[in-house]
Amino acid sequence: MEQLLKDAARNGEIDKKTMQKMAEALKSLQELSAKDIPKVEQKLGESGEPSNTPEKSDSDLREAVEQQRENVEKMREAIEKANEANRKFEAGAFVNRLKKAASEEGGIASALKQSFENLLGLAKSSLHAAESRRLAETARQQAVTAADIRWIQEDLGNYIVRSENPAFKTVYEGMRDSGIDIGLDDVRAKLETNHSFQAAEGANQWSEKLNEWAKLLSDEANKGGGGGGGGQSPEDEDFEFMLRVMKMVQQEIDLRGRTRTLEQLRRDFQNPPVEP
Repeated sequence: MEQLLKDAARNGEIDKKTMQKMAEALKSLQELSAKDIPKVEQKLGESGEPSNTPEKSDSDLREAVEQQRENVEKMREAIEKANEANRKFEAGAFVNRLKKAASEEGGIASALKQSFENLLGLAKSSLHAAESRRLAETARQQAVTAADIRWIQEDLGNYIVRSENPAFKTVYEGMRDSGIDIGLDDVRAKLETNHSFQAAEGANQWSEKLNEWAKLLSDEANKGGGGGGGGQSPEDEDFEFMLRVMKMVQQEIDLRGRTRTLEQLRRDFQNPPVEP
């Protein structure tokens, strides 16, 4: 279990506090199913025993009603914890995707700046073969990142329909209104014509904007929900189980993102742009 926690912390994929809330919710629901609800059934059964005095039957019935009231409250708290953890996890997944895209744009800007000496002021046809290949690879990476960001926007749009979360809506509308799709394609076009200074400036601008959106969602994921006192911590096996499940979910999200990138590249190759 310790190794799993270290891996999660190193990768930044799973927030352990979020996992703790999920494990606590799971433990509460397990207790309800295994112990609390059967107690109500037992008391109701005892209240109907023919051998009971009226006082004993009345006492058993009152205990059953009180236990059921406690069960409902416990279930409500468990659902609230699960919903909060799910909200934080989904926000965290979008944060990671936005940060990854920001890092890629920042990497493109940095790589171009390091090569300015060999790029600035030269026509593409005059570039050294190695620089020309590097520029083409950078343009390809820019196209992949642009495709990733289009998928992020699509997923955000679908998510806000379900959640109506204001922070997610703000980011979605910000991405839509910023014209990031056109902006990233413009960076790619400048790379293809060796307008490297303008390409670096554009990539750096979008890197900063993507980090800004990631921070907004990160703040949303981290707000509220302070840990409550009292109560037992979830058992190690519950926590480890939930950690494994959430790692699998994150891996599935990453795989879906890579699959979409490959699909986008396939479409691009099948439908090359028509020269004017």
